[in-house]
Amino acid sequence: MSTTRGSEKDLILAVAQTKTTTSDDTQFATSLDTIKCTYTALDKIIQWPFSRHNKITKKEVIEKIIFYIEKGEDGELELSTGAYSDATKNRHVGCFVKTYILKILNGKVYLFCKYKPDQCVAIKSPAKLKYYIPTKKIKLANQYEDIPAGDYYTYHQDIYNYYIHFNGLGRMISKTHCIRVV
Repeated sequence: MSTTRGSEKDLILAVAQTKTTTSDDTQFATSLDTIKCTYTALDKIIQWPFSRHNKITKKEVIEKIIFYIEKGEDGELELSTGAYSDATKNRHVGCFVKTYILKILNGKVYLFCKYKPDQCVAIKSPAKLKYYIPTKKIKLANQYEDIPAGDYYTYHQDIYNYYIHFNGLGRMISKTHCIRVV
């Protein structure tokens, strides 16, 4: 996630300018629709077409959004569809891209469509973590590829993997292969 520059007031003004006419930032924050950070709630608002041009699926998009919200670091995440149409019926050829931007600033989370900023929602952070599991050490019960069983310190994680140093190299271990997280 990239670092967001600017104040919280600027962020709220940018994503919610069509929701209200006042310039008070607290008024902007309360004027947005607020949803819970759940798979079902995000599934209802995200439009992600089935297309061979998409690099990731709708399920992966929602999981990625929840992961970054759970992580809670200030920043911005941009996710775009890759839908393309060469429909000859309506003689329209072109790319139909839907881009969603997730912005996190000072614990407040906003999701909006890049080309329709009036479709902005505020998202409540989840009480229980599902995808982001804060950890510094993992335990492998069995050998994973060429990495022997044992305890390892992590330096990073994403939705599905932990990253460790092994023999001077950064290595990725699937979270499904970790039996215990310390």
